[in-house]
Amino acid sequence: MAGRSEQRAKDAITLLDKEGREPGLGEVIFHELDLKDPRDAKASAERFMERETKLDVLINNAALIAGLGKPTKNNDGVQDNMATKYALNYTA
Repeated sequence: MAGRSEQRAKDAITLLDKEGREPGLGEVIFHELDLKDPRDAKASAERFMERETKLDVLINNAALIAGLGKPTKNNDGVQDNMATKYALNYTA
């Protein structure tokens, strides 16, 4: 389970186990991923490929809540919200 927050991901994994994820179907582990910066996203993908040989399931649910204060920008000057939702889909 990839995400920005290790604790939130681990809480979600615990909930999956508690709600009855069937034993013997592999394991769910945390993988750090922040889509605000394409370089970080690429590094995360490279770490994943070093550890795994395949990806069984991909659900893109990346989002940042917009409208709560002044918009923040990544190192390239792109608003974090825009980078997370749209720009990273086109990063090679």
